[in-house]
Amino acid sequence: MLPVSPALAEPLNAPMQASRAVDFTIVIPSVFKVTRSRPVAGGREVVVWTNMPAVRMSDREYRFNRVGEAILFVPETAGSAGIVHGL
Repeated sequence: MLPVSPALAEPLNAPMQASRAVDFTIVIPSVFKVTRSRPVAGGREVVVWTNMPAVRMSDREYRFNRVGEAILFVPETAGSAGIVHGL
């Protein structure tokens, strides 16, 4: 029996179709990183890098409209300052 040449293995006029679908998911972890912080009158100026839509600091919610660096003003509070964020 003679070997089949690749050119003759499939007809030239046959449509090219995929027989299976491929599906995948990319998981990007949440990031909230304080890069700089300095005292200013009445609170602190905090420079952060985040890919999160919102974060809560010192009982105040800050919303971000894009991924990247943002400058926040965090007012002084009677208690200690804290950062709370969720996934």
